[in-house]
Amino acid sequence: MSAQDDPISTTEHQITLDGHSLKYTARAGRLPIRDSETGELRGSFFFVAYTVDSAKPRPLTFAWNGGPGSPSWYVHLIGFGPRHIKGEDDPVNPPESESELEDNQGTWLDQTDLVFVDPVGTGFSRAMKADFEPDFYSVRGDIAEVTEFVRVYRQRFDAWNQPLFLAGESYGTWRASGVAEALERSGVKVSGVVLISGGIQVGNVGADEMKTALFVPRFTAAAAFHRKLAPDLQSDLRAALEKAEAWAKNEYGPALERRDKLSLDERVAILKQLAHFSGLNPAVVDRDQFDLTLRSSEFCVELMRDQKLRCTVSV
Repeated sequence: MSAQDDPISTTEHQITLDGHSLKYTARAGRLPIRDSETGELRGSFFFVAYTVDSAKPRPLTFAWNGGPGSPSWYVHLIGFGPRHIKGEDDPVNPPESESELEDNQGTWLDQTDLVFVDPVGTGFSRAMKADFEPDFYSVRGDIAEVTEFVRVYRQRFDAWNQPLFLAGESYGTWRASGVAEALERSGVKVSGVVLISGGIQVGNVGADEMKTALFVPRFTAAAAFHRKLAPDLQSDLRAALEKAEAWAKNEYGPALERRDKLSLDERVAILKQLAHFSGLNPAVVDRDQFDLTLRSSEFCVELMRDQKLRCTVSV
């Protein structure tokens, strides 16, 4: 069966959100993407959409993950869909069954209709021919085809009057930015863009040493979640992050810029504070007294080593 013949599965559901019932319609299926000049079928995009009946036009948010090469199930079933995988709010104690779902109290559905999109080559989305794949598997091609999917979806489900939002995670932030620009250039108003844990630099953020230093608050946040910080930091996350940021900006960053001129005592003091704000054993941080840096990969390995687990830090 080709994408042009694919039926769209439509079902009705409800969840309990903040003590109130929220009824919604779920749709899942594939939509065809065609060449704009010849009409030739080039690929199909799989999607899962959730909509809520309303007398007024509701916002409509298209969401995807990054990779490149990742389907949208992370933002869908762990992030913002109406139902999510039970126990995913505690990665230290994973769920007994990954197929068990529960009402998601953090869903965006009470504020916006949602369309979770799998770009071609991920999930159930495919190019119609192998010869077409290079057109999808490039930065510009990816942006162009996702832009076309947004147009096709809005046309298919008569969603022209709904305020349009785009949400991307990781590499998906680049896709969201590109699609937003492409839509605006074609005369389509984009009401907002959500960039989740991406790497887009906005303006001058300083020297490389300061960029390295400003990773410290992320380490502090991750360590606080896993309860690895010292008592003076663990009791108040907001205060801990403020202290970590202040130290990184005012002491750590400047120290990295002149690290080759630091005395032994200054190095020891820096490493002691780095261990304090990262929640790591000082012996781990002290391995390279000249470099004075803590890499994300090393942090993720060492923080939960005693539990034989790895944590994750968005970079």
